[in-house]
Order: sequence, then C-alpha cells, then structure tokens
Amino acid sequence: MNLKIKVTNKSCCFNAVNLNIETCTVRDKNKTKHLEIDKEDFLILQHSGDYRIFKAECTPKIEEKLKEAGTKLRIRIHATHSFTGFGKAKEQCFEYNENTNSFSRI
Repeated sequence: MNLKIKVTNKSCCFNAVNLNIETCTVRDKNKTKHLEIDKEDFLILQHSGDYRIFKAECTPKIEEKLKEAGTKLRIRIHATHSFTGFGKAKEQCFEYNENTNSFSRI
C-alpha cells in the first residue's frame, strides 16, 4: 500500500519554509511505527494554495497494523513562517476503513 499525502499552504501572503513531514501508525497512544517518505524535508511551500504531494510507503507489516482496530495513521507537518520565523506544527489522524479501502479523518 502506498499513501499519497497532499500538503497545502493556505496562507494568502506568506510562504512556509523548512517543512518536515512525519507519518506513523499509533496504537495505545505510545506505540508508533514510522513510515518511509519520499521527501522528508523540503525548503519552501509558496503561499496562496501551493501544494506538494508526498508518497509514504507501507511495508506489509505496517499495512497489517493499519487494518487492526484501534490503530490510527498520524500525520504531522512542521513548518516555519517565512516572515516571522515562528514555527508551527499541524497534526491530523486517520482511521482505515476496509469497506471503502480508504482512510477517514478522526
């Protein structure tokens, strides 16, 4: 299973710089397994809806974990504001739905 993760900069005026994306499976709040991503760091994401798509590869073992009840996929994005230099992180979690063979946000 390969995942495609779209990251969009919704700011109308400022770029996001020094972006870093982290994806992992989470079970029981403490047990995590990190997924390999094609681009771990990239320098800049332009303002006004510019986006990049990351690809995360799931090994068969991670794919099995994602299908277990109680396991979620967590995606965290860390970035720095281009003007102020302040850092910011966003996190979203998803659950796998076997019926639709897709992920739903939780």
